[in-house]
Amino acid sequence: MSGPDPTFSEEDLLMRTERQTTPGIQASAVSPDAEEERIGRRDGDYIIDHSFCEQTNMDVIKIQIISDINCPWCYVGSNNLKSILMRFPQRYHFDIEWKAYMCNPNLPFEGVDKVEYLKIRRGKDTADAYIKTLNRSGPRSGIRFNWNGVISNSLTAHRLLDYSRAFGVQDELAGRIFFECWEREKNIADVGTLGDISATIGLDRDEVVKYLNSDEGRDKIFQEDQHARTLGLSGVPTFFIGERKAENVEELGDILEKMIYGGHPEDTTSSSTSTSSQMCSMDGTCS
Repeated sequence: MSGPDPTFSEEDLLMRTERQTTPGIQASAVSPDAEEERIGRRDGDYIIDHSFCEQTNMDVIKIQIISDINCPWCYVGSNNLKSILMRFPQRYHFDIEWKAYMCNPNLPFEGVDKVEYLKIRRGKDTADAYIKTLNRSGPRSGIRFNWNGVISNSLTAHRLLDYSRAFGVQDELAGRIFFECWEREKNIADVGTLGDISATIGLDRDEVVKYLNSDEGRDKIFQEDQHARTLGLSGVPTFFIGERKAENVEELGDILEKMIYGGHPEDTTSSSTSTSSQMCSMDGTCS
């Protein structure tokens, strides 16, 4: 499978990815056959790893997140998810899996100034208001956005996240990459930078750099990105528990509460304040 052309132009910055929605499709962030074979069985709408439960006396609930490192609201959602999961008893283990979406696959790997990029895509006034909104929202989620540095092609970062899944550090690594991108001015398309980040959480830097300098994993990321575009999503981040979809962490929290404490997610309407507007749309425009 051939990937997107990384050549940068102003037209790329203004790109609006066509939303590919299949009428009537049932959203699913997993392959049912593969997942049931690995886990053994499903409990209703929820994927629970019973083999892990038997080994640890914990109930394991798998949560999949479709997101992009280039989406600042995905960073906010990631931090807020950690707070929400702390509500639940310690006997529950949440297996977080990150799935790739690229808001703008035509961004250059060397990056574009963050603020200039926003102005080109959104216009100066809208970009200024957007930055102010994130600056207000960030501290409530433990984030201090830094608008220096660049926004760059996220393919390499997604490949690293997929690679790290086998080592059990994917969720920790996602948080670290978000932090380095949005608070430390780092270019998350740079292989050396990603190698350094990986080393801070115990991965072998040399092995990571070797992997990222190859073409391995590229096709899988392109496939995940295309799959996300067939699900009829409003934007990213989007969360899945089995086949249940949540467009924000508050909605996800409601699903988990009904799942863990009784009832079915469809029995009642969410009482949480919705933040569904705080997401990056499928064309890369962030609210």
